[in-house]
Amino acid sequence: MSIYKKIFKTELRNRKLNYALDISKFNPKYHEEAEKLAISTDILKYKSIF
Repeated sequence: MSIYKKIFKTELRNRKLNYALDISKFNPKYHEEAEKLAISTDILKYKSIF
């Protein structure tokens, strides 16, 4: 059960970061920061499950 909770939490986090990435396209300063965060969590998404 805890594995599914971790998957759900990482999915939620990634959705929020991708949403922030989409919104911040019009502001280049925030877009760079959001892009870095989104990329860093995509790599860790599968590692945090196990």
